[in-house]
Amino acid sequence: MASSISTDALLLTFFTTLISFFFITSRSKQKFKNGKKLPPGPRPLPIIGNLHMLGQLPHRSLSNLAKKYGSIMSIRLGNVPTIVVSSPEAAELFLKIHDGVFASRPKLQFADYVSYGNKGLAFAPYGSYWRTVRKWYTLQLLSSSKVELFEPIRRRERAAAGGQVVDLSAKAVELMENIMYRMIIGRSKDDKFDLKPLAQEILRLSGHFNIADYVPFLAPFDLQEIIDEHQQDKHKRQKKHRDFVDVMLSHLDQPMNPNDESQLHIINRTNIKAIILDMITGSLDTSTVAIEWAFSEILKHPRVKTHHQKELESVVGMTRMVEEADLPKLTYLDMVLKESLRLHPVAPLLIPHESLEDIMINEYHIPKKSRILINTWAIGRDSNVRSDNANDFFPERFVNSNIDIRGHNFQLIPFGSGRRGCPGMQMGLTNVRLVLAQLVHCFEWKLPDGMLRSDLSMSEKFGLTAPRAKHLLAMPVYPPQHSNINLTTTPPLKSHHLFSGARMASSISTYALLLTFFTTLISFFFITSRSKQKFRNGKKLPPGPRPLPIIGNLHMLGQLPHRSLSNLAKKYGSIMSIRLGNVPTIVVSSPEAAELFLKIHDGVFASRPKIQFSDYVSYGNKGLGFAPYGSYWRTVRKWCTLELLSSSKVKLFEPIRRREVESLVDQIKRAAASGQVVDLSAKALELMENFMYRMIIGRSKDDKFDLKPLIQESLRLTGHFNISDYVPFLAPLDLQGLIPQFEAIREGCDNFLEEIIDEHQQDKHKGQKKHRDFIDVMLSQLDQPMNPNDESQLHIIDRTNIKAIILDMISGALDTSTVAIEWAFSEILKHPRVKTRLRKEIESVVGMTRMVKKADLPKLTYLDMVLKESLRLHPVTPLLIPRESLEDITINEYHIPKKSRILINTWAIGRDSNVWSDNANDFFPERFVNSNIDVRGHNFQLIPFGAGRRRCPGMQMGLTNVRLVLAQLVHCFEWKLPNGMLPSDLCMSEKFGLTAPRAKHLLAMPVTITGELRLFLECIRAYPKFVMFRELKGIMQMEIFRREEMDTNGEY
Repeated sequence: MASSISTDALLLTFFTTLISFFFITSRSKQKFKNGKKLPPGPRPLPIIGNLHMLGQLPHRSLSNLAKKYGSIMSIRLGNVPTIVVSSPEAAELFLKIHDGVFASRPKLQFADYVSYGNKGLAFAPYGSYWRTVRKWYTLQLLSSSKVELFEPIRRRERAAAGGQVVDLSAKAVELMENIMYRMIIGRSKDDKFDLKPLAQEILRLSGHFNIADYVPFLAPFDLQEIIDEHQQDKHKRQKKHRDFVDVMLSHLDQPMNPNDESQLHIINRTNIKAIILDMITGSLDTSTVAIEWAFSEILKHPRVKTHHQKELESVVGMTRMVEEADLPKLTYLDMVLKESLRLHPVAPLLIPHESLEDIMINEYHIPKKSRILINTWAIGRDSNVRSDNANDFFPERFVNSNIDIRGHNFQLIPFGSGRRGCPGMQMGLTNVRLVLAQLVHCFEWKLPDGMLRSDLSMSEKFGLTAPRAKHLLAMPVYPPQHSNINLTTTPPLKSHHLFSGARMASSISTYALLLTFFTTLISFFFITSRSKQKFRNGKKLPPGPRPLPIIGNLHMLGQLPHRSLSNLAKKYGSIMSIRLGNVPTIVVSSPEAAELFLKIHDGVFASRPKIQFSDYVSYGNKGLGFAPYGSYWRTVRKWCTLELLSSSKVKLFEPIRRREVESLVDQIKRAAASGQVVDLSAKALELMENFMYRMIIGRSKDDKFDLKPLIQESLRLTGHFNISDYVPFLAPLDLQGLIPQFEAIREGCDNFLEEIIDEHQQDKHKGQKKHRDFIDVMLSQLDQPMNPNDESQLHIIDRTNIKAIILDMISGALDTSTVAIEWAFSEILKHPRVKTRLRKEIESVVGMTRMVKKADLPKLTYLDMVLKESLRLHPVTPLLIPRESLEDITINEYHIPKKSRILINTWAIGRDSNVWSDNANDFFPERFVNSNIDVRGHNFQLIPFGAGRRRCPGMQMGLTNVRLVLAQLVHCFEWKLPNGMLPSDLCMSEKFGLTAPRAKHLLAMPVTITGELRLFLECIRAYPKFVMFRELKGIMQMEIFRREEMDTNGEY
């Protein structure tokens, strides 16, 4: 016993002395080696270095250390100098810029045992042997052609996976095992060997920070029998097709490089076994881990699952399983998988690299033989790259992102990068995507035993791969809608319920999600965006309000954005910078600023931004209004101007206008005779619709289609601030429920346009048409190049081009003129003084015996002033159609970035008190007396139709129609407001869209002006002092007698 105590005492004394000695010599951090500066890192202990700091999950422990010591951190694992890389920038230095120096692998005791002395692909040192083996892998198993060749195998195994799924982790590994057997070994698996636990244990131990000397339980794992079986089949000639093992055996006892005279590497059975084992291990566990983590996140986030199902149903349909050909179209699936691999990289520290020589990186010395650990887990969760929600599962972060997972973008390198990037990546991604898609498409899923999704454990265990700590269990439900569904076409839409179903998509749950989502993000990011965004790339932006994260200033627009932006401009100036989501936006609110953007620098701002609505309804921006600036737009504008909107065409359409206005007057006369209230907004819209049918379509309208609600809804939605246009990564969510409405409009318009085009083509073949209308002109260009001199024939006119152009013309002719008429007439009714003066002018120019003609309009100067004043206060499009900058430009010392959206606030310009004096908000047409300001875009104080290249091409046609209708309504009728309403009580509120019509329809009661009523009014004006009715009656009788003597023709 004394001997035992003395031995323990001696041992304790020895180690105490040893530790004390090393502790004194290593008290300061190991900052230098041979006088050269090493990367910073924690102080190592004697003997074990920093091994004690790795913990159960080394990738997490090293990530926490990197936050303190930096993204290139030096540690010591035992006696081995080790560099830990934890940022995309650092990873690029090691895996791309200096890839050749770090392309080798360290020699591991485990690989000596299991990889037959590092003869496999994964752990082979960098050199000719590794290059040859990688070439074999790529050509014989992992090339694109092989991936395609193995599709039937995946399809069979995928169908087998569609049974009763309970343990998804086990089912995924079983599926990958079946695929692996068929692709690599060339047959289905049997029960003689169970490779799953062996392969999983290999990956656990190969990632283990090993101090042990050996791994005894792996002795039974020998591939000898598989090789013998293939050789016997070859001798018996029983195999029709060569699999991967056959290819390897064909090189048995051959030099690796036939040109190598020294025959340094001769292929033997150990080489073949090591290579096969690498392929089995790589194909089995890594794909399984990727599947189980991605599906765990899908189950934990029902929103993601629903969106993914919606995409699958859209692409694949409900009558078949997912095929490999569908995968490139499943963009949201790709985002889900990227996000899962970002948070749960299959190999969180990759396979370690080793430096082949001393090297300096970022002023730090990296010694030869250093071990390099790339912490992909830390890189994926780097808040400097992913913002503060780096730990959240949010696939939409990859919308409009060019980041891929193939090693080109170092923010996301789950498969490594450079020479030692995973060669089986393409095969693995195909397998994983296909399995995930099929599981989501074929089944509904719920967690077992009433488990809440928040209770689903997301803990991992560590090895070379990092699988779930616990198997993923879920309950599948086979929905009845996935049985044989009869996909029928949607019945024709009726106008009265066209949008009711679409609007229901904006359900309470959607808005609750929207509110929760933005509240969380705003709270989360608010601290990071407290300062105003005054500069971009060191260049000064225009002043503006502070944007919030993600949504920018969208929350500040309100129900009437033109008014909200006008109020902001009073604080920040007439050239104001805001952010609408991710889109830099410039708001222009003064004539001087508008001239800079629409005249002086018009060429830079002549294009249109791409918006989601026009993709749906304008056939991909093929119309005139939203087409980007270029040759296509110029040709379309030329056609529309020459064939529909020119002065000659305006004159040509005069008989049409006269007939339709006469018809309107007759309708109102009947209403006046019966004392009815007239809906002037509806009447104006109906009149413009009749104009449009005759001018553009060439015939009167019928009751088969009602275009009015379609056009009005499209203009409302076009002006809508769609979150998807400004925060692109949210587009797949359709948070506002707009896409069903877009689709409803597109279907209704398309049905109408197809019938009209078919009708015109039939009439042409029958020779029934005497005159060509606008659609005939368009159809004459069908299948022709837009520009006959364009040898490349870049733009060939097809039906979609024609439909888009026609739809633009209809929209412009219909709603915009209607809005101008209803606002101008509202102001006339609200201001009796104006109405009286306007009627007096019309009677003096036109007389009392006929209706107003187009030839009278140039003489009606007060009417022109009334319309100008109305357009000043109520511009038809208060923010015009947005423009987009084609390049970076500096205006008034402010930097305007390329792709900025430009909003010209014509509503604010029209009410600018610096231009229109203090009565800018009053309706006072006389302000234009002796003024040369017009509305055609030459004077920037008044630009209701825009200016420059993109001003409204139908302005002349529209102004003619509006003036004629207004003049006729005032000339033919006396008007009063219904129910004894006073003019001052008339509501003048607007609603917002691309146009800004009245919030409520304009209602008024007409009174027909007969001869006696007109004479009565004339006498009041001529003899204001005669207030006694008897005296006034005598004067009227004398006047009637005088006119009868003169035999005056008219309605007296």
